[in-house]
Amino acid sequence: MKNRILPVAILKQVFRLLIVSVLFASSAVTLNAQNLLKNGGFESYSFLAGSNTNVNFDHWTFDVPDDSRNGKQNLRIKTAFVCQGETTAKVLSNGSKGKLNQVVTEIDSAQTYLLSVYVKPGTITVDEEVVASYDNVDFHLKARAQKDGVSMGLWKKEVYTTSTTSDPYIRYGYPLFFNEDCNEIDVQLTFNQARESDGTTKIVGEFAVDSAMLVPVTEFINLDFEEGIDYVWRKTLTGTATCSNETVEMNAGEVAARLSLAANEDTAILKNQIRIPVTFGMDYTISAMAKTLIDNGDADSLKIVSKTYNGDHDLVVSQGTRYDINSTFTSYSHIATPTADTKYMAFEIEVWNQAGNYIIDDVTVVESISTDVKNIASDNDLRIYPNPATDAININYTKGNKASLKIFDTTGKVVVSKVNVQPNDQVELSGLSNGVYIVELVTEIQTSISKVIKK
Repeated sequence: MKNRILPVAILKQVFRLLIVSVLFASSAVTLNAQNLLKNGGFESYSFLAGSNTNVNFDHWTFDVPDDSRNGKQNLRIKTAFVCQGETTAKVLSNGSKGKLNQVVTEIDSAQTYLLSVYVKPGTITVDEEVVASYDNVDFHLKARAQKDGVSMGLWKKEVYTTSTTSDPYIRYGYPLFFNEDCNEIDVQLTFNQARESDGTTKIVGEFAVDSAMLVPVTEFINLDFEEGIDYVWRKTLTGTATCSNETVEMNAGEVAARLSLAANEDTAILKNQIRIPVTFGMDYTISAMAKTLIDNGDADSLKIVSKTYNGDHDLVVSQGTRYDINSTFTSYSHIATPTADTKYMAFEIEVWNQAGNYIIDDVTVVESISTDVKNIASDNDLRIYPNPATDAININYTKGNKASLKIFDTTGKVVVSKVNVQPNDQVELSGLSNGVYIVELVTEIQTSISKVIKK
């Protein structure tokens, strides 16, 4: 289920009481419709001369030449084991890295983007012997900020390991945000170091790559972990802590996150660093279903942390709520209240203090507004009467010549909208259900907000 963020027009004053909830969730369908990468599914291609397998994919650059020493090609088309569509890209790293890249233009540097791709490891050989798995087979998912084709030296990079040839397609991805005025992003998919650090062990990796995406996002994604912990979530692990997909002990669905601490000194942090726009005066409740596999009394510590940022993506406030959790799935929450200079918010879930296995599932982020709206500004100019009202209300104001008016229900939906509202104009409410509504009046001088009750 997915509901979008409430309209922000009415959210310019300080609201306090929690009344309405809006869930930020994931939707692959929406993201596919917004993909900024061209030919992200690798469906459009052309064969190289004299080959029926080696290709160039439209809009993508592959900057590693074929490995003529062993007669193998480094970039091919693949029609078997396709993730989506009819074809996928097959990348081999024979004696060097295999790298696909594409420059995306018309980027808004104030926007947060989500970069992701599906990858499946294929045949892996070590010193020319086929192996079922190898720990050093990985790929780098990179993004570089550019201004009119010139690199700004701002890189975002994640390294992922795909060590088992029997693994299914896994979606990898993370958010991008830049605090500089860039207008392009150079997306790079770089596959596998070809030799071990000893300089002699040669690794030949084969990767199937599909559904590369770069999408603008204004909401948190994959909060239920159903697409795995490597999609959106970033991990910070200390000591011998590990983080993995959990497919046995879930609160709901088929996947949860397992944070495992082998020692009391270990710490594991899951970070959802998509930075959603937030509004001063709103409350954001971050909740997670969590439990331990074995209850260690008061020693099992979980902390939900919110991080808020200004328009330059500088940290404004980091605050959290700590809990001692038990072996039963329970909802744990933290409320973040952005300050006046806050523009974005991200969050983290941390476990520490006690060795054990911690299961996290079904995270929600709820934005709340109040129906107990006060006339917070001392110079609020909006007067509504009668209130409560039955069929109509009269609108009066003195600061400004004409105004626009919107009435919102408690879900944030605009139910009445008028322009050129004059002092002492009447607004019909007969088509509205009984309940509480928020009235916003905007003039060229100020914005005023009040509450009205329809009965």
